[in-house]
Amino acid sequence: MFTHSFSVRLSELDSKGRLQPYHVISYFQDAASIYLRGLQMSGFELAGKNLGWVVNAMTVVFEGEMPAWNEPVSVSTWALNKTGVRLFRDFTAESGTMSAKGTSSWVIIDEVNRRPVGLDLFGNRELILGNPVLPDVKPGHFSPLSPKTAAETFSYTWNPRTSEQDLNSHINNINYLIACFESIPQEFRADKNLARVDIVFKAEIYARQPIEIETKLTGTEAFHRLVRTGDQTEVCVAKTQWRSR
Repeated sequence: MFTHSFSVRLSELDSKGRLQPYHVISYFQDAASIYLRGLQMSGFELAGKNLGWVVNAMTVVFEGEMPAWNEPVSVSTWALNKTGVRLFRDFTAESGTMSAKGTSSWVIIDEVNRRPVGLDLFGNRELILGNPVLPDVKPGHFSPLSPKTAAETFSYTWNPRTSEQDLNSHINNINYLIACFESIPQEFRADKNLARVDIVFKAEIYARQPIEIETKLTGTEAFHRLVRTGDQTEVCVAKTQWRSR
């Protein structure tokens, strides 16, 4: 496996002085990109060929308390396959107080026709392959909210900014998750830690395209549906699970 260490920055802390959980996912994607750059297959190299990486779906399970400022977080990542169109990539993240496990699905797309291309682009470059860290989980597959489940419903409008754009000139996927968190009332999140997130990215979002987020909140779970208001396209669905601090 490939391992890289990060240090928690002040700008990544919440109001209680702990790392906000979506930064763990950002660390994972950074670690994967650092590794892929060594193979000349990161987003920077692909951009010169009008190609780019896109994450389709992800599941991450968190345990323990998020690390504090300047604490090291060790992230390890590896791939599960090297065939077909989808690349399944897993990771772990460890600090003194926190551990996380995640699995994800990636594709390389042609930036001109927006279609996936095969993983044979790797050629003779050897990926680090390993075993699944969440063997019973398939990213992108999670149980929906039961119609019989009593839930409060909240609506939140997200207006993506140009500063949230990524290398491919669309909104970075971490911001989808941040917007999901923002759609949950602060008083609910104040005494809880994120235990798990399942998220499916269905369409790209560009800056200044308003997104309406409908969130249904039960006792410990929140279900999120993100819709682009301009054309009513469903761009993302997610489920977040929470536990008391």
